Amino acid sequence: METIKKPEYIFYSGEGKLIVTDGNFEEFWKTKRDKLSLETQDKNPYNELGYLLKKYPYNFFNCKEYFPCQPHVLLLGIPYKQGSISPNTTVDKFPKHLRELSCKYPIYSQIEGNGTSGLFDIGQGRKLFRGLKIKDLGDLLLPLESLNHLYEVIFTIVKNLPDQSVLISIGGDHSITYAILKAFIEQFGKDIILVILDAHHDSGYRVIPLEDINNSNFVFHLLKCDKVEKILQIGTRGLRSVFQLKEDPKVFRFLDFSTDQIFNKLDNIKKENPKACFYLSIDLDCINPIEFPFVDSPVSGGPMGMELLNFLDRLFCLKIPFCGIDLVEGSVRKGIEKNDLPIKILAYCLDGLKRLFL
Repeated sequence: METIKKPEYIFYSGEGKLIVTDGNFEEFWKTKRDKLSLETQDKNPYNELGYLLKKYPYNFFNCKEYFPCQPHVLLLGIPYKQGSISPNTTVDKFPKHLRELSCKYPIYSQIEGNGTSGLFDIGQGRKLFRGLKIKDLGDLLLPLESLNHLYEVIFTIVKNLPDQSVLISIGGDHSITYAILKAFIEQFGKDIILVILDAHHDSGYRVIPLEDINNSNFVFHLLKCDKVEKILQIGTRGLRSVFQLKEDPKVFRFLDFSTDQIFNKLDNIKKENPKACFYLSIDLDCINPIEFPFVDSPVSGGPMGMELLNFLDRLFCLKIPFCGIDLVEGSVRKGIEKNDLPIKILAYCLDGLKRLFL
């Protein structure tokens, strides 16, 4: 018996016309906008909170928002570079770059359920984040004068997050993690379990770390906070001066992304801290620079792209209740537009978060 196909996604909408398609994008139907009561969400409710967000004519993955809904995930660009110790850094351009690159892989809104079509990983033969409700907030408008100023803006966003929604921030330099976690602590008052994928330990490069927080010492400053319960640093490697290696009972370091010790440790931490706020921070220099050289401070070695994606897949299988994720330190220069690894990382994070909601 032949299966009757029915409209599942909105393929195109414009000039009063509407084209819908089935779940496999094999058949298309024309209809009128008013038949689905579509209401494109051009107005950003977060702009009413007293700060400005720059909205682009396209969202991440070029996904149109037709229906009001409570998102599972909010995407926010933070083009902040004032915390970088690299004088000619271009990490502030990365949020715009990643949004533009993602538009090569469009996703489509579901007619029912308000989710999206997600993407398909051909190499793995699997669908990614299908049904997840995603909202693109845009980018924070500059100038952000200091990390304290950034914190104030982030705090305004965090305190207005929908219940159980997860904030994914695209940086920017790695000091934004400090501002984001400070905002989470202020708003929720929970213990923080920070999981960092990074080639560097970010505990300072001077004998006496600077009081000013930057992308090379923010972990040192986070450790001063009582609410930061544990920090798992994964992928740290390379040479350091003896004084740069600062040991702390809160910090656990792992080099090998595939070791069972990481997942056993996280699983135990989750059981011991059921009310804690878990946060995942991904510095793109954790990747082997052979595969992704577009960072300011590359370190030889590290996981190749597929190894990192497999790690993320296994990490999210633990169903850790992450309250936030950031992706930072992408340096925009010639050739980065041909490297799709950051988009794959974002897609796997979205797919992992889907397991918490669907």
